[in-house]
Amino acid sequence: MNFMKLAPRERFDIQAKTFDGKPFTLRAVRLINEEKQPLILWEGFYQNGIFYDLMHGKGSIAEYIYSFGYDIWIIDSRGNGGSTGKHYAASMDDFAAIDIPIVIDFVTEKTKMKPVYIGHSQGGNTALMSMMGACKTKDGTVFLSDEESGKRQQSLKALVTLGSYLDFTFSKFSSLQYFVQNGIVLKIFCFRIRIISSSRILKLLKVFKRLPVPIPVSLRQAMIKNSFLRILLFPLTIILNSVSLVGAWSFLYHIPNVSKKSRIYLFYKTMQATYWGILAQYQRAILYEKMMSLNYKVNYSENYPKIKLPISVVTMEYDTMADPVETKKVMFHKLGSKEKYYTEWMGQGHEDFVMNPDYFHQLIDAIKILE
Repeated sequence: MNFMKLAPRERFDIQAKTFDGKPFTLRAVRLINEEKQPLILWEGFYQNGIFYDLMHGKGSIAEYIYSFGYDIWIIDSRGNGGSTGKHYAASMDDFAAIDIPIVIDFVTEKTKMKPVYIGHSQGGNTALMSMMGACKTKDGTVFLSDEESGKRQQSLKALVTLGSYLDFTFSKFSSLQYFVQNGIVLKIFCFRIRIISSSRILKLLKVFKRLPVPIPVSLRQAMIKNSFLRILLFPLTIILNSVSLVGAWSFLYHIPNVSKKSRIYLFYKTMQATYWGILAQYQRAILYEKMMSLNYKVNYSENYPKIKLPISVVTMEYDTMADPVETKKVMFHKLGSKEKYYTEWMGQGHEDFVMNPDYFHQLIDAIKILE
């Protein structure tokens, strides 16, 4: 199928308020297919919505699925891309309780149809938390509401999660889990010396509400578009290219499956920032093997049976963050839905599916299995 012709795009600003009444805006970019099934695409940890629209033409999974007759809504999560709110504190609880329900209602109002929500990694995790009924009061208290859970699940046609798993248990050795449990460890001969624990690092980072990549994403995106700017900033270009191609990124993708160009684009265009509250929730989830609200009041990992809408759960064989064996054993089987489907994409890492056009068709399959 030829999807080289760029899809028409329209930007929408969705007005929202934090739990304590501060206004912010969520940016949506729509690839317009009027009166067709709307899909909400929500990206994961530290990234903006360009994740789904990496390279226009044959390098954009959003354009690929658009070519199959879907109405695409790409969301920039709070504080990233065109969305505001970067000066406020936030957690996954806020995304689940506030941001996701507002976006679903907005898309429903604009299209007069129930959307299908597609969330990668954190985008899927926060959707699960939202569908469980996550709510946040004006004083910051987090709780689960059965009424909100039912209402939100009724507002969606279906949910697709990609590499999403709340518990963070692992069936094999995980360098991520090792770091969270042991911190930075220096090995000298037969001795292991802990330099600093992950909890101490987290405490040190608490002075920041939001932790961005040091080189602003706006500058990196401008450098991708402008060859003169890359030449002018040649030393920085060399540094950024080198950083984007280091082997350490293998936790995000299986390097043999993706091109150097896609790796550079992923780093230059999508890597942006996250909130301290989100870092804290992930650190605790990996440490205690369950996802808790930031204030410890809600254990989301105990509430998979609340998920009753049609759901397609996708894992990746080489995913080092959402372990496929554990995702199926611990999460998938506990989901309360009578219409649930599990798929494992073999030979692939966490983000290969948006970086290699040969894999784009898999997302169509994950959507159509629900139809």
